[in-house]
Amino acid sequence: MQAVKLTSEARLNMVDNQLRPNKVARGPVLQRFMDVPREPFADVGSAAQAYVDNLLPMGQGRVMFAPLTLARMLQELNLTAEDNVLIVAGGTGYTAAIAAPLVKKVTLVEENNYLLDVARSATIDLHLNNIEFVKSSPEEGLAKNAPYNVIIIDAAVEEVPQALIEQLAENGRIGAVVGKGKDLKQATVYVKVGKTLFEESLFETKGTVLDNFKQKETFVF
Repeated sequence: MQAVKLTSEARLNMVDNQLRPNKVARGPVLQRFMDVPREPFADVGSAAQAYVDNLLPMGQGRVMFAPLTLARMLQELNLTAEDNVLIVAGGTGYTAAIAAPLVKKVTLVEENNYLLDVARSATIDLHLNNIEFVKSSPEEGLAKNAPYNVIIIDAAVEEVPQALIEQLAENGRIGAVVGKGKDLKQATVYVKVGKTLFEESLFETKGTVLDNFKQKETFVF
């Protein structure tokens, strides 16, 4: 019981000291960060840093976004109970666990078997029955469940893959952290109107770009 109390206090501190003072004001989003323990989704050796406002290792060389980055992005995406949501490079499932009760359905796409297994087991105790776990390449999305009202890219990207844009519904939103190399990146929300993707940069943050999301090299002859 003491361990449960300590993690509950850590979540409260995270919400009160990291999220609320930094423009996260939407009640349902804040409540999810209060309700969902973060340490089950972290790499075993990094669980003690679960509530630090920084990138958190989840194993297999992968990291999850800092709590503030994720909270701000989810708030700006304006999730609704009718949304069909795709989360690609979903890792151990923390983003899916936060978002699932706020939306109609979540499809989590992850290509790493170990991370996908952690995601399935870490969400069992949360009694979330609207998450579908799929092993697939994240840059390809999952066409069979499209169109999506919201797509969340759960790792940094150099550019948004065209396949994801095509699977987005009219007026759908994409949340992504965009940039190159080790520099600070931009948390960004895109809105699809017709064939045009409108972009709004939100704030600077950190993230690790997966190989799947690096720009393809072009050759000039």
